Amino acid sequence: MQSIPAKTRLFLSTISANDERLSADWQRHKLPLLTEKSARKDLVTEYFIILEELRIFGEFDKLEKHLEGYLQTETIPALYEKVLARFV
Repeated sequence: MQSIPAKTRLFLSTISANDERLSADWQRHKLPLLTEKSARKDLVTEYFIILEELRIFGEFDKLEKHLEGYLQTETIPALYEKVLARFV
């Protein structure tokens, strides 16, 4: 297997997290399969909520800096605080 260049993020999706072809030192995140209708509905709902947030922001030239601020948060509650602070 070839090495991955520094500062590269690679996302893979597999059915089995125990695939021996994957490097043992890679981070793994187990996600539920979206086989249930309610799980798919929740995912789509969250996606549209994110899109609505982007629409409300409304300043395309400042959008990248705005999103960087969100991405710097370390916890979900901190992210919610940043989002809600805009409405105060």
